[in-house]
Amino acid sequence: RLRQRDDVGDHAGVLGGGADLVRDGWYVGGVAGRMRQSIRRDTIHAVEPQFERNVVAGRVGLGKPLGDAVEFVVMRALDDRGSLPTDSLLRVTPAANTVFEARARKAVLDSGTTVHVEAALSRFDRNVAADAPTVSGLALGTRIERRSPRGEVGFAVDYTGGGFQSFGNSELAPDRIEGRLNGRRVLQEGRLRLGGAVGLRRDDISGT
Repeated sequence: RLRQRDDVGDHAGVLGGGADLVRDGWYVGGVAGRMRQSIRRDTIHAVEPQFERNVVAGRVGLGKPLGDAVEFVVMRALDDRGSLPTDSLLRVTPAANTVFEARARKAVLDSGTTVHVEAALSRFDRNVAADAPTVSGLALGTRIERRSPRGEVGFAVDYTGGGFQSFGNSELAPDRIEGRLNGRRVLQEGRLRLGGAVGLRRDDISGT
């Protein structure tokens, strides 16, 4: 869920760094940075002013890079109030978002099949300067992959609840569910590769 969408598509610049520590199957990592929101047109104003957003994230996990593993991730994004204009006519307000995520990966059968399970919870505050409740949202996903030297096939189902905010989304969206089936095949002793994917998505499944 943290990586589901284009996280920096609306940002003019990104500056930051991070590090990972690995020891005896355990790994701990962290990253911090600052992004500057780019000027862009919208349907209300000719331009949207620039402002800065601070982001910090960390993860801890146990397992193998390509094998069984369990991982927990937390991300906090907070707009810099000092970089926002004070003009009350502008709709930009300092927002904050916190996302908690748990992931698990398990190799089954002859280790050629891998099952992935993910769950994420977001708590989004549209205006940290106002006394308003945060909006919570839940996202769930599962993916099954079967790989062999001749190709692979995979199936995935994702559910995103209404109000879930991933890193980089600026608007709330209704709940939705989508399924995907993809495959890849190697032919002619590796000289030819064929691949494709098909999916189906349904929006506003709760009818709200």
